[in-house]
Amino acid sequence: MLEKEKYLWPFLLFFLACLLSFGIAESLVRVFLPPPQIVTIKRAPDLAIRQEIESAKRYEVKISENPEEGRGYFYIMTQAGRRLRANTHVIIENHHLSRQKIEIRTNSLGYRGPTIDEEASRKILFLGDSIVMGDYLNEDDTLVHLVGESARQDSRDWAVINAGVSGVSLKNELSILAETGLTLEPDIVV
Repeated sequence: MLEKEKYLWPFLLFFLACLLSFGIAESLVRVFLPPPQIVTIKRAPDLAIRQEIESAKRYEVKISENPEEGRGYFYIMTQAGRRLRANTHVIIENHHLSRQKIEIRTNSLGYRGPTIDEEASRKILFLGDSIVMGDYLNEDDTLVHLVGESARQDSRDWAVINAGVSGVSLKNELSILAETGLTLEPDIVV
C-alpha cells in the first residue's frame, strides 16, 4: 500500500499543475486575444426575384482572352455574396490558367453542372471555391464530376452537386448552403 501512495502523490501533483497551467493559459488568452469572429448567415431577400429573372432567360456568354469580360454576366454580386448566374452557358477561349477552351454550364440554382437528379439514392452537395468549382476545367475534369463518376463505376446512384463559386469565403459558402443548398435536402455536405 505504501508503494502505491509513493507514485500517487507525484501523479496528483502533476495533474494539478497541468490544470493550473491550463487555467492560467485560458485566462491569458481571453484577456489578450480578440474574441472569435461571429458569422451570421441570412437568406438573400432577393433570391426569389433573382431566380425568376435568371430562369426566364438563358444566357450565352463568350469570353476571350480577358477573364474580366465575364464580370457581371457570369458572376453576379448579391446581398448575400458572390454567385454564379443561373441557366448560363459560358465559353472561355484560352483560359488564363489552363490555356484551353472551357465550357461552363449552370443549372437553375446557379450551380455548375446539369439539372439535379431528385430521384438519386443519395445527394452529395459540394461547397467551396475555385478548387471545387473548377472554373479552369471542363465539367468532366472537375473534382465533383470525378467523384460522381467513381460512384457510378461502383454502381452507386449518387447525385453530386457542384455549388462551388470561385473567389468566395467560408461565410459565402455557408450562405449558399442556407440559401439554396439545404432546399435540396442533401445527405452529405462536403
